[in-house]
Amino acid sequence: MSLLRAFFLLLTISIASQGYAQKRSATDSLNNAGKMRPNDIIKENKQWNRASTDLFTYWMDSGLYGYYGAQPKILLDGIPVDINYFGWQNVNMLPLFIEDIKKSTSRFIPQVYENSLASAGLINFKTAAVDTGLSFKSSFYIGNESGDPGPFIFDSLKTTPNIDRWGPDGSFSVAYRKANWYAKGLFSFRNHQQTDLISNQRIHITASVLGTNQQYENYKIQTIARSGLFETGYSAENWNVKARALYGEDKNYLFLQAFGREIPTKNKYLQVALEGEYETGNWLFSNRYIGHDKRIGKRFPLHTYIFDWSQTSHTFSSSAKYRGANYSFKPGIIYERLRTEAPGIRQPYNDLATFFLDGRFTVSSFSDFTLHFNIDYDEDQAAESLRFGLPTSFVEEWKIIPELFYSEQLPLRQNSFPYWLSRGYTFADFLDISIDQPLESFNNKLTGVKLTNRFFISDNFSLELEQKVIHHDALNIPWQVVEENEFLDTQPGQFTATREGGTRFEFRAQITNSISGLLRQQFNLQLQNTISGTARYKQYYGQIPETKISYQLDITPVPNLGLSLLASYRSSTEWLEYQALEGVEYKLPSGIPIRPFSGTFHTKTPSFTNIVVSAQKWFWDRRINTQFSVQNLLNQEVRTHTLGAELFTKFNIKLGVTF
Repeated sequence: MSLLRAFFLLLTISIASQGYAQKRSATDSLNNAGKMRPNDIIKENKQWNRASTDLFTYWMDSGLYGYYGAQPKILLDGIPVDINYFGWQNVNMLPLFIEDIKKSTSRFIPQVYENSLASAGLINFKTAAVDTGLSFKSSFYIGNESGDPGPFIFDSLKTTPNIDRWGPDGSFSVAYRKANWYAKGLFSFRNHQQTDLISNQRIHITASVLGTNQQYENYKIQTIARSGLFETGYSAENWNVKARALYGEDKNYLFLQAFGREIPTKNKYLQVALEGEYETGNWLFSNRYIGHDKRIGKRFPLHTYIFDWSQTSHTFSSSAKYRGANYSFKPGIIYERLRTEAPGIRQPYNDLATFFLDGRFTVSSFSDFTLHFNIDYDEDQAAESLRFGLPTSFVEEWKIIPELFYSEQLPLRQNSFPYWLSRGYTFADFLDISIDQPLESFNNKLTGVKLTNRFFISDNFSLELEQKVIHHDALNIPWQVVEENEFLDTQPGQFTATREGGTRFEFRAQITNSISGLLRQQFNLQLQNTISGTARYKQYYGQIPETKISYQLDITPVPNLGLSLLASYRSSTEWLEYQALEGVEYKLPSGIPIRPFSGTFHTKTPSFTNIVVSAQKWFWDRRINTQFSVQNLLNQEVRTHTLGAELFTKFNIKLGVTF
C-alpha cells in the first residue's frame, strides 16, 4: 500500500509541474564529436550509473540492482550479445563501428524487448543500413594522458611503468548491397594501457604472485581487445531474414569483486545468430536462433590458477504480433539450453523457458493502456514480471506516462560469482577467499512506480521530468570485507552474499533545445537517494552517486564542422567494502625496478567536475572525418571506484575514411 500511496503522490506532483517537452521520447544523442570508443556511446545517456577501475571495462547500473547485481542486456541491431563476465561489461570488446551507430536506445524497466529477456534494463545499438553498391570504412584512434610523465610507448627496460598511450584502436569494414540483399564484414582492435601508477603496480605484483616463480615479473600491463563480425540479410516485400557471426577476444585484467583486486584473464566470446520475420495481414511473426560461447581463461602461461569458466547456450525465440484498429497484442516464448563448465560445478546444464505477453489497448482518444507480463522458468524455479502503463496526452503539449511494475529475477539470471560458488565452483578456494556460508541463492524481487512527464512548446524545446520509487523486497548483495596487505594493496577477507531490502527514490530532469541543424544543447539533472533499508543495503548503494549534473552543447557553425562541449558533475561515492584500507599508506617493496611513489587509500571517491571539448571536421565530400577532443580540462581527480584509475587531462585524435 505504501508504494500505491507513493504512486499517487508522484502523480499529483507531476500534474502540478509546469514546463514544455517534445512529443517524442528522447533517445541517446549521437551528435557530439567526443565519441572515440564504443563505451563513449553509453555515456551519451546520463541515466546509466557506471563504475570502473581501468576506464575500459565497467560495472553498469540501470537503477534496478546496483553494480553487483544483474547487468543490463546489450543488443546490436536487436540481437543480444553476452559480454558480462561476473559483472564487468566490456562494450569495447564488440565489433562496433562507431561511425555506423545511428541510434542507441536504453530501457530502465524490466521487460522482454526484441524477443530478449532484459530484467536489468538494456541498451540497443542500431546501425545504419548498408548503402547500395560496394562501400568501405576505416578508422584509427589514439589518446595520450598528460598526467603521468613517462615514455609514450611501453619499454620494459625503462624504470617507470608509465604508458601515456590509450590505443591505438583501429576498425575496418566492407559492405555490399544489391537490390534486396546485403552483406558486411567488420574487424576491430583496441588497446588500452593502465596509466594509473597504483592500479598498474597492483596488477604487476598480483600477476607475479599468481605465477609459479613468486618473483616480480615486469609484465606489460595492457588490455588488448580484438573482434570481428560478418552479417548478411535479404528483405522482400513481406518477409526478411538475417544471419550473423560475431567474435570477440579480450586479454584483460578482470576485477573480481570477491577477490578485491584484478586477475589477469583472457576472455573470449563467439556468437552465431539467425532471425527472420514474416508479415501477413495484421500479423507479424518473428523467429530467432542464437548460439553463443563465452570463456574466461588465464592470460599468462606461467600462472598456475585455474579459472577455466565457460558457458555455451542455444536460444530459440518466437513471437506473433497482431495489430488491430484500437489494440495490439504480442505473445511469445523464449527457450534456452545453457551449459556451464568450471571446476567443481556438478550440474552443468540448465533449461530455461520464458513466456511473455505484450498488449496495448486504446482507452480513449488521448489515452492508451499498456501491459507486459512474463514468467521465467529454470526447471523447478519460476520468476514473474508484470508492468502496467497508461500513457496519456490530455492536450497536444503534454504527455504523462504513469507506470507500475513488479519483477522477480532467477538466481541464474543474476549470473553472479557467488551463485556459481553455490553451484560448486572451486575458484574461490584457490584464491584463499574466506566464504561466509551459506551463500544465499534466491529470486531478486522489486516493486516500482515511475511517472514521466513530457511537455513541449515546439519541436525545438523540450522538458522531461521523471520520478521513480523502487522497493527491493529481496536483493542479493555480494559483499567482500577487503583487508589491507602490504605491497599488494588488498587481500580478500570475509565474502558474503545476503538477502537485503530497502527503498530507493530517483528524480530526473532533462531540458533539450535545438535550433535547426545549427545548435543543440541539453541539460540533465539526476538525483538518487536511499529512503530506507538494511545497513548493508545502505552501504551498498553508497557506491551510487546521489547527484549527477551535465550540460552538453553541440554546434555546427559551418557545413562539415562540428564542435561539442560536455560539462558534467558527479557527487562523491563511498565503497565501505574497503574500510580496512582507510588512511593506509601504500608504497612499493624495495628491489622492484620502478620509480618510488606512495599515497593513501580512502574509501570515498571525491566529487568531480569533468569538462570535455571536442571537434570534428569532414573533408572530400565527407569521405574523410577527423576528430579531436580534450577530456578532464580542469585536471581534477576523476575517479569512479575507490581502487580505480584516475583520469588526468587527456587528448584524443581519431581519423576515419569512407568510400
